Amino acid sequence: MVSSRTKGRILTRMILMTLAEAGGGLVESFLDPYGRTRFANQFIEKGKIDRMRMRKKLLALEKQGLLTVREKKNEITISLEAAGLLQAHKYKIEDMKLARPDHWDRKWRMVLFDVPEESRSVRNIFKKKLDDLAFVQLQHSVYVHPYACHNEIEYIRTAYDIKQYVKMVIVDKIEGDTVLRKHFDL
Repeated sequence: MVSSRTKGRILTRMILMTLAEAGGGLVESFLDPYGRTRFANQFIEKGKIDRMRMRKKLLALEKQGLLTVREKKNEITISLEAAGLLQAHKYKIEDMKLARPDHWDRKWRMVLFDVPEESRSVRNIFKKKLDDLAFVQLQHSVYVHPYACHNEIEYIRTAYDIKQYVKMVIVDKIEGDTVLRKHFDL
């Protein structure tokens, strides 16, 4: 059985990611006499939450500074704040996976980075995500992967504002890559 705390985290994640995908905010007219919007309905109708709990969750997220809720007559505006958008990016990064194509193009993707010491926590998060994406560490700040990953790395380095410290390189050959080929089953 899922605890109410876990359900709350899941709902927070769903709300923030939905708003981020909608461009950071929504303006909707009330659709029914109970004041539900299409935004709320997508959670309520799936049986994930009731109307009152949804309202409480939105107010709690507003209190945390993650979003803003404004109601006027027959209209509601829900907007992500900067902290909410950052959290939504973190959720998207957590879910990120790299696709394995049917055939390897015989190119290696290298990610090189030199994130400053004052950004150590971001550097550690970045390194952990590279590990999660199955990159192999060649040297201290050099990681390699055989499959296309430019868009994913671009998203991560932009979301964490470390673009100036992270470089991506595509190479045809790495000396002694037999260990890498074996690791990636190529």
